[in-house]
Amino acid sequence: MVERRYHADLEIAWGQLPGRRRRGRRGALRWLPSATGGYLLLALAKGPEELAAAGARLIVSTPPGADLPSWLRERHAALQAGFGDSLTASAIALRLDGGQLDHAWVGDLRLYHYLAGERCYRTADQSVVEALVQSGRLPEDEMRRHLLRHTLTATLGGSDRHELVVAPPDTALARREIVAGSTLLVTSAGLHHSLGEAVLAAHVAAPGASSTVAAALLAAAATTGVDEEAWIAVLRPSTPRPARGRPASAALARGRAAWRTRGR
Repeated sequence: MVERRYHADLEIAWGQLPGRRRRGRRGALRWLPSATGGYLLLALAKGPEELAAAGARLIVSTPPGADLPSWLRERHAALQAGFGDSLTASAIALRLDGGQLDHAWVGDLRLYHYLAGERCYRTADQSVVEALVQSGRLPEDEMRRHLLRHTLTATLGGSDRHELVVAPPDTALARREIVAGSTLLVTSAGLHHSLGEAVLAAHVAAPGASSTVAAALLAAAATTGVDEEAWIAVLRPSTPRPARGRPASAALARGRAAWRTRGR
């Protein structure tokens, strides 16, 4: 099931596909409107099933405010205080302010920015395989099949001895401009690893509303037998919002007008 919401001139749609494994990462996604814009928060926690679900909900339960890296550091401390070494998590926060989007993340949740169907940006995973790609030792299209694809180099929670690294390191990279022809995807590893870059790009290039793209990507992921929860959020400049209720047909409208005329 895909949920949909409108914010300013954007249509935002998101949905989830359960994974096959009972043990794994459990997620939560939340949209929080604010006076100056809105926040889209996605978190996936890894640990015992019930704890992981509770940990993901804890992360997205608090509004971030304008300073997204500070919010991630607070969520890191909250996860450690609530669950100790039992859980680690990935999280990404997006702040929408007019036609601008700020973002920050920890782990391997991704933000993609496509323009006219072509990818112009994606966040870099904090993972072993991403480091291999960045160093030129692994092609990007082989990340999704690598045995170490789920081994992260930075997480929220877990041991209080590790240093939290919030991305992006250069704050100038944190802002994206949403222009006509833009599509933004927020994906979990279960989604982008199961489909791959070419499939993501093909669905983004297809016409349609955000909800149509989100539903198509989840349906495609389902055919791959994805083994962990797959989450997707799609943001696109919106067409005029559909009117509430069932639209009347032209013939019905003419009939009503004729009835009113006869009744005078």
